[in-house]
Amino acid sequence: MLEYVIYLGAVFLATVFPLRPLHWIARRIADIHHFFDRRGRANVRANLRVMLGGSLDEKALRKAVKQTYYHFSLYLAEFFRMKKLDRDYFDSHVRIVGIENVDAALSRGNGVVVVSAHYSNWELGLSYLAVCGYPAYAIVAPHRNKRVNDLFLAPRLSTGVRVISTENAIEGGYEALKNNGILCLLGDRVTTKGGIQIPFFGRAAVFPKGPAKFAVKGRAPIVPAYIMRQPENTFVMTFDEPIYTHDLPDTEESVQALMQAYAQKLESYVRHDPIQYGVFYRIWRDADNTA
Repeated sequence: MLEYVIYLGAVFLATVFPLRPLHWIARRIADIHHFFDRRGRANVRANLRVMLGGSLDEKALRKAVKQTYYHFSLYLAEFFRMKKLDRDYFDSHVRIVGIENVDAALSRGNGVVVVSAHYSNWELGLSYLAVCGYPAYAIVAPHRNKRVNDLFLAPRLSTGVRVISTENAIEGGYEALKNNGILCLLGDRVTTKGGIQIPFFGRAAVFPKGPAKFAVKGRAPIVPAYIMRQPENTFVMTFDEPIYTHDLPDTEESVQALMQAYAQKLESYVRHDPIQYGVFYRIWRDADNTA
């Protein structure tokens, strides 16, 4: 019940306040979250140490940790406001780079697997595709609390995103590709068993197999994508060149190679601005444990 009330309050704030005061409120909530979330602070700190290569002193590192919380809170505020965003907002706030790569991949008729990560406002990029009329599908893990789950579904559905529950991921995902749809997945976190170890920032990290498996079995190209927040809270959404899979055998080696190629792309994205990477678990097991 408490979880539902908290998220319902977030939805209320996001839909009542204009964006500028909403962003101020989101930062104040992030201050509270940062203060009480000791484990999350330690994990973000350890991750940033690896991603930044030890280039920051302690004061700068503490600031970077807090800024990570700020970015994540801004994402949530904008996510719950999604149903109020129209095509005019996307055209004025989101600059698109490489949409021709999605079009080229779709032209082959086997659908496209767009792979992104928990970076900046990843939901905004997904919604942009749907608002522009693309057949965008997202595989989403349902919340255990049905009322909370409904709160998270509403912003996605309001922009035309077609949601596939993880409970029906395999059947629904392949059906989306069969219909020449865009299957959107987050490729940086394992939520089920069976991840694979891949070098990431020079250390072994565990990545999911799902995006590559869908692409190989469905003969669908992979298009790595990311969105980055700019000054004044505008965004640049980038779709990279397709990674074609039609000639790849359906083997574990193919899955490994594809996820390695994606991890290299993700590393290059994150290096631009690591504080926008909203990951609050420890990516590398051997990262330091100091809070």
